Amino acid sequence: FVPLAPEPEKLELTLARLAKLVGAENVGAAELLDTHRPDAYRMKHFVLKDARGQRGKGKGRIGDRNPESPQSAIRNPQSALGFRRFRPALRAVVQTQRGQPAEVNAWDKTRSVYGKVVGLAGPWRTTGDWWRVDMWARDEWDVAIDSKGNRDAQTLYRLYRELKSGNWFVEGIYD
Repeated sequence: FVPLAPEPEKLELTLARLAKLVGAENVGAAELLDTHRPDAYRMKHFVLKDARGQRGKGKGRIGDRNPESPQSAIRNPQSALGFRRFRPALRAVVQTQRGQPAEVNAWDKTRSVYGKVVGLAGPWRTTGDWWRVDMWARDEWDVAIDSKGNRDAQTLYRLYRELKSGNWFVEGIYD
């Protein structure tokens, strides 16, 4: 029941070839950074761990679950929302009224977001790295957009405005 993996020597050779093509800083395993900056990560050297060393006494095996964990089951499936990020975020044209989004237009090759904002929550200001040159700050809103002219057919999105540039983006959709 050990997952299939390439031989370590072949994997190392493949990673070296990829590094030669795209640069060593672009090859490896993504590691999340300890920051509130959205999508902050760095690439670290990929190491294939021995599967035998990973297996402890009953820990980490498929099927082992803690039934007492609050994350082991969704208590109310009707209230569960998922968030699907657009990568990259969609650049948007947003009309505002009294500083709040009133109408949104955003598109790329595969999707479009447009319509009047019929409900919103926010703004939430998030900032970070204010002591660095690449500081960031943005205001975020969760908005319900009426794109079909029918108030019953609303779609929930996350919008944000970069404070430094004033540009608007649609970050993702709630499913």
